[in-house]
Amino acid sequence: MVTAIHQNPVLPGGLAWASVQESPRVWGLGAAEFHLAWWRSQGVQWVPRGAGSDPDRNADLFLLTEPEHLVLFALAPLVPALTWNCPSVTRLRVVASSLDDYREIVDRGLAGSVIGIRREYRLQRFGSRRVLLTADASIARLWAQASDRRKAMLALRDNGKWARSDHHRVDGEFFRLGEPSDEGRFISELISRWEDVGRVVDGIEEVEPGIWAPRDSALHPGDIVVGPAWIGRRSTQGDLRVIGPAWHADHADTDAPASSIRAIVDIAPAVKRPGLETGGRPTAFDAGKRMFDLFVAIASLCVLAPVMALVAVAVLFDDGWPIFFGHERQTRGGRNFRCLKFRTMRRNAERLAATYAEQNVCDGPQVFIENDPRVTRLGRTLRRFHLDELPQLLNVVRGDMSLVGPRPSPERENRMCPAWRDARLSVRPGITGLWQVCRTRSPGLDFQEWIRYDMQYVASRSWALDLWIIWRTLCEIAGRRSGEERRPEHANLEMEA
Repeated sequence: MVTAIHQNPVLPGGLAWASVQESPRVWGLGAAEFHLAWWRSQGVQWVPRGAGSDPDRNADLFLLTEPEHLVLFALAPLVPALTWNCPSVTRLRVVASSLDDYREIVDRGLAGSVIGIRREYRLQRFGSRRVLLTADASIARLWAQASDRRKAMLALRDNGKWARSDHHRVDGEFFRLGEPSDEGRFISELISRWEDVGRVVDGIEEVEPGIWAPRDSALHPGDIVVGPAWIGRRSTQGDLRVIGPAWHADHADTDAPASSIRAIVDIAPAVKRPGLETGGRPTAFDAGKRMFDLFVAIASLCVLAPVMALVAVAVLFDDGWPIFFGHERQTRGGRNFRCLKFRTMRRNAERLAATYAEQNVCDGPQVFIENDPRVTRLGRTLRRFHLDELPQLLNVVRGDMSLVGPRPSPERENRMCPAWRDARLSVRPGITGLWQVCRTRSPGLDFQEWIRYDMQYVASRSWALDLWIIWRTLCEIAGRRSGEERRPEHANLEMEA
């Protein structure tokens, strides 16, 4: 009997391991479960046609495929079109066009000994698969309930959902569920892409850099494992020989239950982004910044207490209760909190937002109306001098906010751009920030500037940049908007949102 060491099909020099003879399982999970988990890590719910599952309201997007199709492609290049065009449905053609003409197969016995090496010739695999992306839960529900693709497409056209659709071609990989060799190739490809699988799959841990195994397990002294690698549940006998990107399947003798896959709402934002300092562990800068925030916030509250009391009384006499407006926003790690402000709008302002929607000059999910009729007379004065934001000093003391950081925003706004959300939720939001002091308020550009300056701040935050932002904020409050003010050199960094 020949078994296989499950490995990326093509190694340097054309050498490859034997193809998989049975559907692979690692940590009790198969290719379908790993496909579900991978897309959940991107904030996307995978919806196979006919699955009958209900849409997850916490998903940013829904990936609609045929039940036997597994796909991998980069989501980031599609973000601008998904954000600005707001299509009901995005039709994707996932194109794969790079595989070798042949591969070398290493057949191994039960004890790991080499039985033989053979060469398997094959045609290059050029082809594509069609999938759909949508942010509309009703479309995902139609797809999940459809018995065949034709009925699903007709249902989308009949209810008008197809009217606003985009079409894109993306490079990627596609695999077929139910074919063990394709399932094994899918897992191997996933290992080379997925550095933080433990963020989504429960019950596993990184036993060594790049090597993931069941929690509380460890490599044996005789094991030779080079990451990236996934080590399944194993018996106590035998040593491993795994050269990554590779995986070792669960041993047949193990009967532990399958690892669970965390729900999207329970998955913490990614803590690594190329070019961004978004690490989850506090740094010396983070600790110093927190101490600075506490000192300045407490001192400011003591000095400004009489002013805040006068403002509270003025709001009460101008438009009655409530004095404060607490809007639910998200802070570091996606945790919700109540962002406090003195109320500057009429009490029914949120209900009136739809009425004045046509006057909104912003190009994104936020609302900005010039000479907004919802703002009270006192509110205009408070906003002009930023006095309405003084209660946010209490949020700083509680640790929900910082003095300087990205603008605090609610979940519905963060969902507009997954990559931007992960970066900005890696730091505390601020009372003021780079976007607040640099934005132009140009019609059709405000949301783009918001993304640009938030990403720029997260990538280049420092004491010099924080102090410069605080200085610019104070100058604006005092009415000294000098055109001669210059950003620190590292604040000129240009990044793609």
